[in-house]
Amino acid sequence: RNDKGFNKLPNFIKILSEKNINFNFIIQFSKKIYPNTKNIKNEIVKIAKTNPNIKILDGYIDFWDYRNYLQKINIMPLLYDADKLNFVGSGLFYSCITHEIPIIVPKKANLLKEYLTYNSYEEADSIEEYANSVLKIMNNYKSYLNECKKFSNSYKKNIINDPLVLEIEKI
Repeated sequence: RNDKGFNKLPNFIKILSEKNINFNFIIQFSKKIYPNTKNIKNEIVKIAKTNPNIKILDGYIDFWDYRNYLQKINIMPLLYDADKLNFVGSGLFYSCITHEIPIIVPKKANLLKEYLTYNSYEEADSIEEYANSVLKIMNNYKSYLNECKKFSNSYKKNIINDPLVLEIEKI
């Protein structure tokens, strides 16, 4: 969906490609194609035909495949619309925390930033800022990864006694 930044992907890929950085992208298309995203999907498919570094996942992926893909991700730009993100949150955000993935969040994502207590992330507004943040994380990856590990550990310790987690463990 566009509120998750789908419409920003072609330009994001283009900017990183122009910087001559050889990034790999994993892009998942939802099963349902929204009318305002059909052209963007077609554009991404067209780019992927000439860029072997783009892997497209078309439709639903199960839990175990999702976990496996998360293990392959080094940096996650959350290109979401900040207003929507502040209202509904993001499951991907928490997946990145538990899988120790440095993220880039919208500058106005105040709800998420309340949780970000470690230097494991960057903030951006424009696609150019997102691309520059990817480069910044890439150039200091060990530092960001170490912060992600601390953050993930802290997060896991905080939720271990959560009533929902305790109930799930009984199953």
